[in-house]
Amino acid sequence: MSTDNDVARSLRSWMKENRHEDADRVLDVVFDQIPATPQRRAGWLAQRFFEMNSFARIGAVAAAAVAIVIIGIALATRNNDVGPAPSVSPSSNASLAPVSFTVLRTFPQSVTGVVAPPEGSDPEGIGMAVGPDGLLYVTDLRHSVTVIDPATGEPLRSWGRSGSGEGEFAADLLAVTVAPNGQVYVADPGNHRIQVFDPNGTFIREMGSLGTGEGQFQGLGRFVGVGEDGSAYAADWVGKTITKFDGNGAFVWRVGGPASADAELQGGVHSAAVMKDGTILVTFEGRGKAALLDPSDGSVIGLWPGGSFIGTSGEHTVAANGSVSVFQYLPAAVQLFDADGNFLGRLDRAEYDLYPAPVFTPDGRGWSFNQSQGLVELEIQ
Repeated sequence: MSTDNDVARSLRSWMKENRHEDADRVLDVVFDQIPATPQRRAGWLAQRFFEMNSFARIGAVAAAAVAIVIIGIALATRNNDVGPAPSVSPSSNASLAPVSFTVLRTFPQSVTGVVAPPEGSDPEGIGMAVGPDGLLYVTDLRHSVTVIDPATGEPLRSWGRSGSGEGEFAADLLAVTVAPNGQVYVADPGNHRIQVFDPNGTFIREMGSLGTGEGQFQGLGRFVGVGEDGSAYAADWVGKTITKFDGNGAFVWRVGGPASADAELQGGVHSAAVMKDGTILVTFEGRGKAALLDPSDGSVIGLWPGGSFIGTSGEHTVAANGSVSVFQYLPAAVQLFDADGNFLGRLDRAEYDLYPAPVFTPDGRGWSFNQSQGLVELEIQ
């Protein structure tokens, strides 16, 4: 059972930018957290809200969140009365020894220059990726990209400011991906586009605009997967689709949406990343699933083996060795998987409080941010 802070953080994240049309999805997820009985399965109430206006739906979500907290307290009390609840392994491969995590170093804002959200607030203001040069590329609340030397934690260069021109960004919640050729892809949801730069911050091109046509977005998601050939894969959180652009920025395909013939793609993709074999690993909005897509046409190859363990939704990164780290929202935690989807270990939010999902430099060290400590270097064994 998640805590009230977990629930509140998840609901705030899903309903940012007045995304009232997502209330049905949020309701589905919230009620799924309430234990079902033989007389009422978890989704029963959510299916009866389609006639409500968006504000009424949001009110129902808030009420449901309170209900979850109350039920959680009651269940916790009941469990204390009868002894501790049995532990459940999230992995189907019980023979795998869990990995261990050690914080090696931390670098505060005074060193990195990166402005993270204040402690206790939503953590999503940071995006991070590792370039082929071994450097850390970080987006933050200044509407900018900062390149950090992981040896010292110090910034080497930065670019960007608030606005809608080339090299300008219109929202705090940016995310960054670095292609194998060193080009830097920055999701700029406030401007409904993805901007591409060289490693020094020189603008190269942009992809996307506001609209419903090919290559356009109604609500661009913050996470972009990039392939070896520079192809980019981006989710539309409002249209509930995922779009592919080629290495030159041209539209290739768009799949998903409520009318999709593939049921797995009807609810919307949360984030996308490219696996070592070129397939596209996607997590779905509000569902504890992940799947692999065929990069040629966006069809679902199959559910990813680790997908049933990632919580309600989450964003993920893929390391050079193929391992996958996922930040899940409910309950808030980071989970690690090997390239085959086998569960390796978990970093609970209460103990580590990390965001985003760790990225890995060539030496195998993990990197993330802690809102009170700043940039965090992790050793994961």
